[in-house]
Amino acid sequence: MHPGGGGGTVAAYSPLLDLLDEDPTIFAFNAIDFDRHSIPASSVSEIAENYLTQLRSVAPNTPCCLVGWSAGGLIAYEMACQMMTTGQKPALLGLIDSKPLLRDGFSEQDWRTEFNMFLKFIGWLDVSLAAIQKTDMGLVLESTEQWLDQIHENISISAKNNTPVSRENLSYVQAVFRSLQSAYAAYKAPSYEGRIELFIPSNKDTTIIDFWNSRVGLNLLTTTNGDHYSMMTKPHVQSIASVLNNRLRQIIVMQKDKL
Repeated sequence: MHPGGGGGTVAAYSPLLDLLDEDPTIFAFNAIDFDRHSIPASSVSEIAENYLTQLRSVAPNTPCCLVGWSAGGLIAYEMACQMMTTGQKPALLGLIDSKPLLRDGFSEQDWRTEFNMFLKFIGWLDVSLAAIQKTDMGLVLESTEQWLDQIHENISISAKNNTPVSRENLSYVQAVFRSLQSAYAAYKAPSYEGRIELFIPSNKDTTIIDFWNSRVGLNLLTTTNGDHYSMMTKPHVQSIASVLNNRLRQIIVMQKDKL
């Protein structure tokens, strides 16, 4: 399930997918649709219901594993909760440094700072360039259109004028990002009668562990090196891949035993 930053793209999972050795069939849920410029639903429960419908249409009777990083974990968690209401349960529910934001709102500086962070993470902004560093501090003083103009110019500089996204599509990505972040901020996670695989950076405080312990009966914890972003890059992501590979092997064996 796509994370929230950057408008909900699934590109951040590439390093993890490269390390999965069980060759599972993978369906990636992406919030971006450049053809129609559609905006996601305004709540996590609606997003989860939509994705669950799509998943059932392509794999109606196949055991599924739901995995989400950051806010993508909230969508995966809500999908698992909705599955439980029909007597189903995912074979695996993996949450990678996920926790509801539980915020009343965002300041304009919050929006822009978080959007910038993800653009850097996916490589659209080159943090080593002086031009990027210089404009980071003052962008909140500009109007939204002026800010996006500057961001797009910075992306063009970073890509040496081979810009990966048009100015129109950048505005759309930012609109999706805001809609998703608002949904995540309002999400109140229900209790779940199942097990989760929780992955967090080793330097993370215990509040995220305490949060899920209050809602889920059994949490299996894996700590990784790096921070919220770098934990999804090599070599840190290897520890996540190792756990998922082990779980996938166990699931495959269990399914074969049932045949």
